[in-house]
Amino acid sequence: MTSPSDDTLVQFPKNTLYKDIASHQWPIIYCKNYNIGFLRLEKLHPFDSSKWGSIINYLRNANMITDDTIIRPNEATKEHLRLVHTQRYLSSLRWSAQVARVLEVAPIAMLPNFIVQWRVLKPLRYQTGGTILAGKLALERGWAINIGGGFHHCSSDSGGGFCAYADLTLLIKNLFIYYSDRIKKVLIVDLDAHQGNGHEHDFMNDERVFIMDMYNSQIYPRDQHAKTAIKCKIELMNHTDDKTYLRLLHINLEKSLKEFQPDFVVYNAGTDILEGDLLGNLDITPEMTSSVSVAGFDQLKNTVEKYDKDKRIFVLFCGTKDSKGHSWCPDCVAAEKPVEEAVKSSLPSNAVFIECDVGDRPSWKDPKCPFRTDPQTRLTGVPTLIEWGTSKRLVESQLLDADTIRILFEDD
Repeated sequence: MTSPSDDTLVQFPKNTLYKDIASHQWPIIYCKNYNIGFLRLEKLHPFDSSKWGSIINYLRNANMITDDTIIRPNEATKEHLRLVHTQRYLSSLRWSAQVARVLEVAPIAMLPNFIVQWRVLKPLRYQTGGTILAGKLALERGWAINIGGGFHHCSSDSGGGFCAYADLTLLIKNLFIYYSDRIKKVLIVDLDAHQGNGHEHDFMNDERVFIMDMYNSQIYPRDQHAKTAIKCKIELMNHTDDKTYLRLLHINLEKSLKEFQPDFVVYNAGTDILEGDLLGNLDITPEMTSSVSVAGFDQLKNTVEKYDKDKRIFVLFCGTKDSKGHSWCPDCVAAEKPVEEAVKSSLPSNAVFIECDVGDRPSWKDPKCPFRTDPQTRLTGVPTLIEWGTSKRLVESQLLDADTIRILFEDD
């Protein structure tokens, strides 16, 4: 069965999940109904089904938000869900055994369905309402975050992988209907460790949606048919590290934005890329958030200008790699491991690390190359590591020793 056509969807006169917010509120969406926790059933799956409350508590304790600034969504009802989901699929969720299959928690099959609806599916419907609301708020504020949602394994007629409702598809369909004058093209950037086969099935032949999906190809769901919907596919291997991940992300995100030029971007984040996650099986460290990759001199200058003056900025200049990850600069390749080791162990807490591609070999050899001529860089070779705004620098063979690099990171 297919989902309802857009001709059917426009019959909905008003989206009751959309709401206005006060000027003092942030477009950060959450409510306590998001969390699943009863009879310790949530402990039977490695997916953390109460992580959303933990995130909010962290933000509260850091004085980044208050209860008054958080936006509370409405629960998505059957009428909202029918925008995308087939009646057959929604009816199947009345059976606890089907919900157990979708959520991959077998004991749920033994529970009365009214309990499953109340304690399991209702939280997911609230999160789905939050995702749909995030679309409206992002258009008004320029950005929005739903603390929950991101159920990218669910499509119009099938659920799986702890995803019971296709909230990403619902978000986009609502934008196409209620903001048809502004939103013609949507880019999905899916960085969860798993392939987003749900929205891929839903937008298989929809030219209005461009899907960039970066995922571990060696884990669930390995949906070959869904892969045909991906316009920019980045397949990772088990234990992909920070450096490889950031480089592939930078190259392919820039490529996708230039190629498609979307009116709206939906970013599906996944903490399962982090090292030690039992489901994602990648080796991305929290320290990666202190690192940035840029390409070209203009992008470097723009990035540096964004940071506060009290930030120490370290920039590593390297030759640009091709789409397969091969570099024309062997010295740059040799420096990768010691630089990465030093950054992970010794980068100051008040510092940011930027890796900057200087271009291909002909661009680098050009005497007019801005990296060579600009007084803030004045490079004579690559790789070169500098502290921005100072005379500190290490060049080529000096970058082969992690201890030497650590000295550069020390305060004067």
